[in-house]
Amino acid sequence: MVKNFGDSSTLRRAARPRACVAFDGQLFRVDRFHVTLSTEERRMNANFKSSRRIASAVLLGVILAGCASEPTAPPADLLQRIESASTKGDHEALAAYYEREASAARASAATHRKMATTYQGMIGSGRGSASMPAHCNAIVREQEAIATEFEGMAAAHRQMGLQAKP
Repeated sequence: MVKNFGDSSTLRRAARPRACVAFDGQLFRVDRFHVTLSTEERRMNANFKSSRRIASAVLLGVILAGCASEPTAPPADLLQRIESASTKGDHEALAAYYEREASAARASAATHRKMATTYQGMIGSGRGSASMPAHCNAIVREQEAIATEFEGMAAAHRQMGLQAKP
């Protein structure tokens, strides 16, 4: 890797071609105003680039895992709880369950909204696929609709709880 500093004010001029010069604690080989990085500096640059690639790959993996994760399954006894709900407390417990599910769906929508913004930024810088923001935005719409449905079910169970025996 060769860097051209342009003028003699940034480096001491070498007394002879291919001299070594210390600058800011780094060792450089100098041929007039062209500076060649030392082997150690090249190794450090390669390690830094490798670390950035690994970190980017890990981040992308985490984001894609979030997109591909399955929704949580309802509790095994949910159907039984629905069928046997007869008291105000039973309906309130079901309403609380549906409120928690609505909250989880809204959290998932918020996460995918952030992911869509991240993917949009990646496209702007020349990385990433144009389909990813659209995919995340579709999930946002679906999760918002699911949250609205869960909230409606919670409201219905609260209403049934008002009409049920104590």
